[in-house]
Amino acid sequence: MSRKLEHSRSSFFQRGFTLIEILVVVALLGILAAIAIPYLLNFMDKGKQEAIAAEEHNIQASVLAMMGEAKVQYLDDNYSNVRSKSDAARVTATDADGNKYHLNEYILNDVGDFKQLYHVFSYGLVTPEP
Repeated sequence: MSRKLEHSRSSFFQRGFTLIEILVVVALLGILAAIAIPYLLNFMDKGKQEAIAAEEHNIQASVLAMMGEAKVQYLDDNYSNVRSKSDAARVTATDADGNKYHLNEYILNDVGDFKQLYHVFSYGLVTPEP
């Protein structure tokens, strides 16, 4: 009797999964992936858009801080394209005493390139390229 019980236990633990059980699990995983992946991509897209909006806000705040410190209403150039912090050095404001202020000195992040190309207008508006 103990031999029969021992044999049934060992065959129970060595049985494994049937092909149907594995196919059901794979199908369920496929359904879950089909539902989850679009949501994940949507969240990633929203994150990129929010990062660009935050970056635009930081550049806009830097332009306004530079113009406020220089006490000017307009920048020296009529229009500038800014893709990196080094490009921002071309955006300048000159105060009444002839001192030049450069935008790259006001941008706080130390990244090389921005996430997008930005247009800086002479009156201080910053817009991303569409």
